[in-house]
Parts: sequence; structure tokens; C-alpha cells
Amino acid sequence: MSFTVVNGEGWLDVLGPLVKALTLNATNPEDYAIILGFVTRGTVVPLHRHADRETFYVLEGEAEAY
Repeated sequence: MSFTVVNGEGWLDVLGPLVKALTLNATNPEDYAIILGFVTRGTVVPLHRHADRETFYVLEGEAEAY
């Protein structure tokens, strides 16, 4: 992972997608955090798993997930 700056703001490059935390969870680790992400066409996120729950809202374009 690398840290990059886009339009003067900090974004985290997570194997292709750029993500930025909009909320931080400091009280309960089981609560959701809101993270904004940009994924370019053709980007593939490797199969992985973790204990965190995830919900995705696609605002533009399409997403295919396994």
C-alpha cells in the first residue's frame, strides 16, 4: 500500500483502488466507518477476507463481485 495525494487531500492506494476515510470509528470497532473509494475500470481487487463487515454503494458505473 502507498499513500498518495490527490487534489491536495490524502488518499490511500490499496492495490489499485484509491480510498479515503470519511468517518473514523474510535468508540466501537464493530461499528461501520464510511470510506470513499475510486476504482477505475478493469481494476481487480485480489480475493481476500477479514473480520470487518463491508457494504458497497456504487454511485456510478457497475461493479462485479464474488
